[in-house]
Amino acid sequence: MHIAVVTDRVVAGPDVTAAQPPVDPDRYECLFCGGSLAYEPTGGDEFDYFSHVNSSSCLPEGGSSRYHRVGQELISRHVCNMVPVAPQDVSIDVETHVGPPSGYRVADVLIREPIQLVIEVVYQTSVVHLRDRLETAFRDGYGGMVAVLANADVSAARVERHLSRVGTIEVARVDPHRGNVAIGSVIRPETVTLAPDAWESVPAYLA
Repeated sequence: MHIAVVTDRVVAGPDVTAAQPPVDPDRYECLFCGGSLAYEPTGGDEFDYFSHVNSSSCLPEGGSSRYHRVGQELISRHVCNMVPVAPQDVSIDVETHVGPPSGYRVADVLIREPIQLVIEVVYQTSVVHLRDRLETAFRDGYGGMVAVLANADVSAARVERHLSRVGTIEVARVDPHRGNVAIGSVIRPETVTLAPDAWESVPAYLA
C-alpha cells in the first residue's frame, strides 16, 4: 500500500520517510479497513510502503494495474484530508459496488460518509462507460468525479475537452510519482446531461 492513516491525517509513504522525527510505527492504520499497518518501504519500489500486520491486503488483487491502484489511493488520501472529519469517521472503499444488485457498477472509489461521492480513475484507455456510471451513481444519491493520472494514456486536458461536450467538468489530476493531487469538480445531475444523443460525440473510451 502507498497510504496510511496516522492520528488525524492520511499520509503517503514518502511523507513518512521524510518525517523527522519518524512517527511511532504502531500508529499506522489502513484507511479502508482500519487494520494495523507496518511501515516497511521496499527498496527499489516507489509505491510499496505499508503492509497489513495481521492479514493480507484488504484491497482486491489483480483487478487493476499498479498505477491505477496508486491513483485510487492518492485521490482517496486527498479527499479524506479535505472533509471535516477524522479519517476514521470516513466510510470509504475501492472497487466496490454502487447501485442495485441487478444493475450495479463497480466504483473505483466510493465514499459513503460524510459525503456521497463516486470517483472514477482514468489510467489506461479501456472503456469507462462513464455515462452509465454517473447515471447509477446519481440514482443512488452520489455525486461523481473523474481523476486522471499524469501518466495516463490520455491527458487530463483531453478528457476535460471531451467531457465539455456534455457538461462543465473539471477532472482531478493525480501525479503518482510526486504524490500530488489537484482536486476536480463534483459532477451532479444539474452539471451534466445524460441524454444518450449528447454522449454520441464523446469518444468511446469515456462514453
